[in-house]
Amino acid sequence: MANTRSSGLCAENDVPLLAVHFDSVFRGREVNAAFIWGVFQISESFTQVKSGDRYGELEISSVSSNGIDMSNRNSLSLSPGNTVDLVGNLKIIVADSSTLRFALSVERTGAFEMRGTIYPTATEWDLMNFGLNIGGTNLGFYYDMDNDVGKERLKIESINGRTIPEGKLRYSTTAEEVSFDAPAKGNQLGNITIRVLNKDEPVAGAVVSFDNKDIGLTDENGELNYMLEDSGMHTIYASMSGFAKAARDIEVRMPFAEFVLGQKKTVEVKDAPFNVFLMED
Repeated sequence: MANTRSSGLCAENDVPLLAVHFDSVFRGREVNAAFIWGVFQISESFTQVKSGDRYGELEISSVSSNGIDMSNRNSLSLSPGNTVDLVGNLKIIVADSSTLRFALSVERTGAFEMRGTIYPTATEWDLMNFGLNIGGTNLGFYYDMDNDVGKERLKIESINGRTIPEGKLRYSTTAEEVSFDAPAKGNQLGNITIRVLNKDEPVAGAVVSFDNKDIGLTDENGELNYMLEDSGMHTIYASMSGFAKAARDIEVRMPFAEFVLGQKKTVEVKDAPFNVFLMED
């Protein structure tokens, strides 16, 4: 969530700024809940990403709402015993041997280090050979096992001896999308069922919003029931951490009455939550 609250701390300067990431907030009839994704230190300014930006040895070649592509801007030397800092804490560690062997490595503060599959066995790394989760924290490439989400790739397209030529080390990632089933039309004060899916499998815990107002979370079947309150055109959203947000429009119609006049003088109201009967005097 984007809300930020700040206050003075007894005229102290350079105080570390901590942020709490609320993944979702749910308000129900019987229970209210806030789901925290993590607590971390954060900069007060965001980083704008655009084509041509450089991060370590990688340069962004294209960026869009669907994903980011990066490649090495210079050739990379894979000399024996060399460590190549690619970007952030992602490195290539080269074996100190006459035979070329190297692996992807990510170091974290603490007493552990992650290492990917060794070259030449692998020339491409993804969540299967460079993914690890410790205590709920992803090391290496991101992967959500529960929902099978993970699209990061790093591929070496060619090697000349011990050199990766310019543009031949490529990183890519794409957005994972959820889809959902919901009727295109509904009646005011009527109930609808919203079902959130990923690869035709139900997604539990997805946040469902109605005109940007959170209305609840999907259950273990990926479903949420909701009563339509206001008539007109509205938009339903489904979102979950690690997924691209999905949206669908729905037309909510006001109830209409169809009058059937007979000897009993009965008025039947269709598509309304009740029937009205006129009795004879």
